[in-house]
Amino acid sequence: MNVSNTIDTANVRIRELWMAGLGAVSQIQDQSESTFNSLIQDGKKLQKKTANKIEKQTDSVRKDVGNRYDTIKSSVSKRIDSLGNVFENRVASVLARFDIPTAVDVKQLTLRVEALNKQVKAIKARKS
Repeated sequence: MNVSNTIDTANVRIRELWMAGLGAVSQIQDQSESTFNSLIQDGKKLQKKTANKIEKQTDSVRKDVGNRYDTIKSSVSKRIDSLGNVFENRVASVLARFDIPTAVDVKQLTLRVEALNKQVKAIKARKS
């Protein structure tokens, strides 16, 4: 084997290695683009799945908060009504102790005065 053949063989081998390297880079680029696109699709799927889970949990929390609000509102309303009754009873008790007429007493008295006025007018009309 001569030096020229050895150099030619080495040059061919170097070119083949260079081409193999370029081929590897090309395959990696093709695969990386394909892998990148695949990752994008997987990310979109995960985002939808996560959004659905979050929406379901949000709906559940809204319902729970709504139920708790209704329960608290009902309880507070009952307590306010109860306090209102207690207050009314105490005021009525104080008014009765001081012999102060209630609204019902005043209304009844007004009706009696109106009835007496009618009777007085009727008596006057008979005398005239």
